[in-house]
Amino acid sequence: MSETGPWAAHLQAGLSAFLSGDARGALASYARAAELGYPPALCNAAWLLEKRSGDLGLTRGEGRLAAAVYLERIVGEGGPDGEGSRGVRADLRGWAHVRLGDCAYYEGGCGGRGDAAGHYRAAGELGNGQGQFSLGCLLERGTHGASRNLSEAERLYRLSGDHPNKGAVAAAALAVAKLKVVTFLDYYGIDVETWVRALHLWIGDGLEAVSNAVWKLCETALGRTSSSPGEEASGKEDGPAFRGADLGANGTPYSEGRVGEINGDGDGLAERSPASFAALLKVFHAARDEWVLLGLCVALGFTLGFRHARRDIKESHPPDQPSENQDSRSHETDVVIIGAGIGGLCCGALLAKYGQRVTICESHSIPGGAAHSFQRQGYHFDSGPSFHAGLSMDKSLNPLKQVLDVLGEEVPCVSYDTWIGYLPEGQYTFRAEAEAYRNEILKYGGPDALAEWMELEKLIEPLAKASAALPPAAMRGDPAVALSVARFLPGLLPTISSSSKLLRPFSEVVDKCVKNPFLRNLIDLECFVLSGMLAKSTITAEMAFMFYERNRPEGTIDYPIGGGEAIISALVRGFKKHGGRILLNSHVDEILVRKGQAVGVKLKARGKGPSAVVRARKAVVSNASLWDTQRLLPPGAVPVQERKEALATPMTDSFLHLHLGIDATGLPEDIECHHLIVNSWDAGIRSPQNVCIISIPTIFDPNLAPQGKHVVHAYTAGNEPYSIWEGLDRFSPEYKALKEERVQVLWRALERVIPDIRQRTELEMIGTPLTHERYLRRSRGTYGPAIEAGKQSWPGPVSPLPGLYCCGDSTMPGIGVPAVAASGMITANTMVPIWKHWQLLDSLA
Repeated sequence: MSETGPWAAHLQAGLSAFLSGDARGALASYARAAELGYPPALCNAAWLLEKRSGDLGLTRGEGRLAAAVYLERIVGEGGPDGEGSRGVRADLRGWAHVRLGDCAYYEGGCGGRGDAAGHYRAAGELGNGQGQFSLGCLLERGTHGASRNLSEAERLYRLSGDHPNKGAVAAAALAVAKLKVVTFLDYYGIDVETWVRALHLWIGDGLEAVSNAVWKLCETALGRTSSSPGEEASGKEDGPAFRGADLGANGTPYSEGRVGEINGDGDGLAERSPASFAALLKVFHAARDEWVLLGLCVALGFTLGFRHARRDIKESHPPDQPSENQDSRSHETDVVIIGAGIGGLCCGALLAKYGQRVTICESHSIPGGAAHSFQRQGYHFDSGPSFHAGLSMDKSLNPLKQVLDVLGEEVPCVSYDTWIGYLPEGQYTFRAEAEAYRNEILKYGGPDALAEWMELEKLIEPLAKASAALPPAAMRGDPAVALSVARFLPGLLPTISSSSKLLRPFSEVVDKCVKNPFLRNLIDLECFVLSGMLAKSTITAEMAFMFYERNRPEGTIDYPIGGGEAIISALVRGFKKHGGRILLNSHVDEILVRKGQAVGVKLKARGKGPSAVVRARKAVVSNASLWDTQRLLPPGAVPVQERKEALATPMTDSFLHLHLGIDATGLPEDIECHHLIVNSWDAGIRSPQNVCIISIPTIFDPNLAPQGKHVVHAYTAGNEPYSIWEGLDRFSPEYKALKEERVQVLWRALERVIPDIRQRTELEMIGTPLTHERYLRRSRGTYGPAIEAGKQSWPGPVSPLPGLYCCGDSTMPGIGVPAVAASGMITANTMVPIWKHWQLLDSLA
């Protein structure tokens, strides 16, 4: 639809003036049309001021600053892309942000209109490849509002290469290749900028002459007459190197046609091959000094860094687009992860941060795995853990907090120090403070128990220091672990004698000094709540970490505001902002294996359509349980004996959940959030339904329920046998009756906290082992492997099948939120070069 109105005449007059060579007249007409609110006139006026500044009697810098007035209006007048819209299309706003970024970069500011990094970032978020590339340049150098971040620079270079134009792909690949070597040199203290200046003194004049001659020759061949590369793309202004086609083909601004229509190349990563080739040449020209240095590095034998650079050039092509008869989820990526639980999200987010393209496939409609949250009738329920330590601390040893710190994400928490235990001896107050904890032991166990406990504390102290001396972030599953651990040797050496005990059963420490029956039961209970196992089967490292965090003067127990959903949302945000992609409702049917290597996954088909396939150029990571992972592999993918041994790994039991929404009217204000009930010591901690845990999270966050209500979550922790539920029809009367029978133990536990809770209940939901099996895709609804410390070892991240890695509670260090977060870190670290791992450790220092 053609636009009509008073601006039409001005626009036509501007075009006529421009074509006749009257730049001043064209600008005056476009300026008048712009004042009438016509978006294309804004673009044309800005374009003339920047690109025809000489014809207007302005310097290039003065033209840029004047153009910024119009560019600022363009970015502020976004609208739909539909025909006749008075708003500016997103792609043109991206172009305007790039020009504002250029103004801020080259002119040392943009009249208070933001810094270069901010504008390039905004352009990138609008899908502008030039903005993504330019921001990568700033991040590589750490200038103009961007802190130096080589991993993020690499990710943006790769993202700018996700474009149908081959020139853009090649430009991005070249930038990544150069960055690989710069990263390698940077880590070893070789200052690239110093070497570049030395190269200028050595061969600078000759290099400049040859480079400019080649540039002019290429421009002549392309029929282009833009400015010398020495102005924008060379070391003279040392700006962002990537410059695609300018707005307006052959110097022509917008016509008087449709609003938002452009007669030309568009922005940044141009659609036409000449402009793309020019962009590629500019990348090479701007970075010519680094390329010479790169060549010298190769001559000096930096083969390790160059091997990775060569691999990434080969792999830096955009994902395949699905054909019309393919599932839209089909694509190609670097790494595909099975499962969006905490382990999978931590692994995926760190790999994305490391610069990999990552896709996570999740069967459920909600991310989080066993830690996901859900809503019913205004109540927000956690399905998994609600007990966390160290989430609100700086320099926390909690691996989950370390992952969040690396991603730049925060989870606001309420900190507290008390939870209540209902033990056979009476009501026991657990406190996250050493002296208060000792007082409770004295009260219920007597002087002998207290003396033994204090002796145990002395034995644990060096173990806790050893655990703290080597953070999980330093670990990886390949020989390069020697290099990642080496930096911690000064702290490790004083604890070296204790470090060897960390993977042994915690009972070996306990047996040295603890004889008191009450105290031994209490220690078994702590182990069970943390790992699902007793002291004889729990690795010492887990308990040492827990003691260290709980007894630190600044130690806290934390509940995340917003519930467990806040943690998952933070991980998802961190994953997505680094380019990650999550496919929900996408159940993996099979891990694809070709020529003895995992190469992707096949997803369950939707409806009658074909199955989607996500191909992985580098690796597949399974966050599923080890039993479910084995069943996803085709026959013969791993040796028969290894498969048999994996499937024979013992399991812990499952869970029984009771989710309630209750009326909180008249309840005591001092009621605690967390409660732990032990029905009998004699029955054994792990016996079915003996231990129950209760959480009332609205004590800390009332927004999780309607006003005047409470959310209540009670569950049996890893001690509900699957066998009694096996084979039941979820819709049968037998299943319903068994639920009502088995849940009574939870009702009785709740009545010890809130005696009239049955009368207060307004919403009731029961989850069984079959619920766990169905929604979490967990074999037999299990809590995880029952691997006994000292008798069996936890698998590492590297599987027997090349290209397949594993993370989650079926790998080292085991069960529990800190453990699975650590497993995600370890797996991600294993999959990247050691110098990238070093950079991550630097960020946590």
